[in-house]
Amino acid sequence: MKKQKIVIRLFCLLAFTTATFAQDAEIRKNSGYFDLSAVGKMFNEEPTLEINLEGFLLTMAASATKVAEPDLAEVMDNLIYVRVERYDLPFDKRRDIQDKNSELAKSLDGKGWERIVRVRENNDDVYVYVKTDKQKISGIVVMAIEGSKSVIFANIVGSIDPDQIGRLGSRWDVDHLDSI
Repeated sequence: MKKQKIVIRLFCLLAFTTATFAQDAEIRKNSGYFDLSAVGKMFNEEPTLEINLEGFLLTMAASATKVAEPDLAEVMDNLIYVRVERYDLPFDKRRDIQDKNSELAKSLDGKGWERIVRVRENNDDVYVYVKTDKQKISGIVVMAIEGSKSVIFANIVGSIDPDQIGRLGSRWDVDHLDSI
């Protein structure tokens, strides 16, 4: 009996892990996906803010907002992946990070993403890109240096309504999404 329980638990764990890997692979295939894993290598510390929602967790977050913010819940229902990372900006790395953002922007340009916002004022350096498929937005990428304080990277994937997406920016403190 004890061996059966162990086998059942191992089987459940294996099934969950396999489903997670399959879902992750499916997200990576989506045209709106942008791999943020390389940006963390620019910093010597962990992000000060990290949001990583997909699958069940994203569905749960949408459900939790249905009563208080039904419009936001509707936006979230159409998403499959949300990732936001904010880092403190080391003064001595500002130029390096600006250069890296420029490289990432050129990479997005080369992959068919459309730059819709470029801000360079008051020590802000912001890029906002969208990926469109058949007259709808399938992905958004935000790369923003905010003054001398922080750097934000975000990727939102799914069927995105531009009229509603600013609400996500307000909810998750990504100010530049409201310009979409």
